[in-house]
Amino acid sequence: TVKFPIVQVSPQNNEFEFGKKAQYVIKWLQEFFDENLKCSGKKQRDIDPDTILDLEKDKMRKFMENHFDEIAKSKPIHQCSFFKYLYQQLRPLVQPKLKKQFLEINAKSIQWRHEITKS
Repeated sequence: TVKFPIVQVSPQNNEFEFGKKAQYVIKWLQEFFDENLKCSGKKQRDIDPDTILDLEKDKMRKFMENHFDEIAKSKPIHQCSFFKYLYQQLRPLVQPKLKKQFLEINAKSIQWRHEITKS
């Protein structure tokens, strides 16, 4: 019989890798927590995480620990599911057709993005 080695895996020797979807989600949520998705007296920015520079791994990890500590401490499969789910929910908010539809209805701009993200 063939015996395979048993390797103990931990976050220290097998760090979670933040992929493209995690980058996108964390950048969007960072804008949300910084209240950049709310209407205000200042000029409203059109947020698109694809145009924001990628975050460093340590900054992403710290963001997750600050805002989603339970997820940050969960198994990699749960973290992947978290990012995949939120990516599917947030990605359409940046799509041109959806933006155009909402912006024509509400000239105040992007407040609806904040409300959708908040929910």
